Amino acid sequence: MCTIRPLRARRETWSIAYVASCSWGNVIRTANQETVLVLQIESQQAYDNIDSIKRIPGIDVLLVGPLDLSASVGKITETGCKEVQEIMRDVPSRLEGSGIASGTTLMDLSDIQEKIDWGYRFLNVGNVLNYGT
Repeated sequence: MCTIRPLRARRETWSIAYVASCSWGNVIRTANQETVLVLQIESQQAYDNIDSIKRIPGIDVLLVGPLDLSASVGKITETGCKEVQEIMRDVPSRLEGSGIASGTTLMDLSDIQEKIDWGYRFLNVGNVLNYGT
């Protein structure tokens, strides 16, 4: 489901193999071995369904998006509100033992240690748009 299957080849991948002068089989193996699959948890509904979501094969990271989550709980832009913070604290414990890393986007770099302490292991600490690129 989350990998490239040889019988369902996409044209873009064929062109990569051609330009890189490598075999199609090598492209598939490399893509399947080196691609990180990140699913985003950005709503109350997604959070409520984490137990079902984490059973999907091939997921590497569930990334909680605090800003979108705040909108979903009716507190748009209030990422520090009680509802968002409770969900943020709970996600890593719900993923324990699943082989899926907890991830989030940091709203403030001073929150790094707190998120690590909560169990987050995949931290988005920047956005190219914020740097004017």
